[in-house]
Parts: sequence; C-alpha cells; structure tokens
Amino acid sequence: MAGQNVRLSLKSASRDEAEAMLASGQADLGICQARNRSVGSDMEWRALGAIDMDFYASKGVLRRPRRRFRCLTSLLCRRS
Repeated sequence: MAGQNVRLSLKSASRDEAEAMLASGQADLGICQARNRSVGSDMEWRALGAIDMDFYASKGVLRRPRRRFRCLTSLLCRRS
C-alpha cells in the first residue's frame, strides 16, 4: 500500500463514533458490525461462522481518481 501512496491508520470505535468520524471528515472508510447483529462478548471469534459487517466510505473517497485496491476482506479474513 505504501508503494501506491495509500496510508492506513486503524482506530477502534463504537458504531456511533465511527459514523460521526465519517460525517466530520476525520475518517475515509468505516468497517462496522451491522446494526442488530451483535456478537456476545463471551463468544470467541474463531467459533463464529459469519459476522455481518457494513462498509462505509466518505464522500471524499468517492471523488478521488480511481485506484486499484486489493480486496479488503482477503486482508481481514486471512487464516493462520
């Protein structure tokens, strides 16, 4: 990503905080757990079959010239 001048900074936030950051321009992309699809804190991630996620992008991201990006899910879902 650095070779393409793409910088990635990750921040953990609640869904409401993430939406506010997108609206204010503090974030360009949000990956949030889908509404009404909560995962219990006592469950382990590896025990889950699937988790519904929502992806959001700020308006500024959509106005930029097109760039090729690798599938984000392949980065997030790599298995060890």
